[in-house]
Amino acid sequence: MAKLKIKNILGGIGKGVLYLICVILFLFLSLLVIINLPPVKEKIAQKGIEFLNTQFKTQISAQSVEVDYFGNLVFHGVSAKDHHSYDFIKIGELKGYTSNGSLSK
Repeated sequence: MAKLKIKNILGGIGKGVLYLICVILFLFLSLLVIINLPPVKEKIAQKGIEFLNTQFKTQISAQSVEVDYFGNLVFHGVSAKDHHSYDFIKIGELKGYTSNGSLSK
């Protein structure tokens, strides 16, 4: 009788751990899908460009942006203007590597 109770308790704990692992996996996959939605990519790109504009005190713009599954950014068609609003530099592709902590700030 006692062995049956112990088996039932361990079986319940095992099911609980399996359920928790499934929930964590679902949340992780949901986050990957959400990050790859176009509006989210554009918001991330805007934050990145705002950061660059404040750091370099210039006007930087990008035509499009890509975000991979690891959160790394690839800006296409980047151009920067100097303080006289003249084209200073044009870059075909600019890559930026991010961490999860930097996106939450």
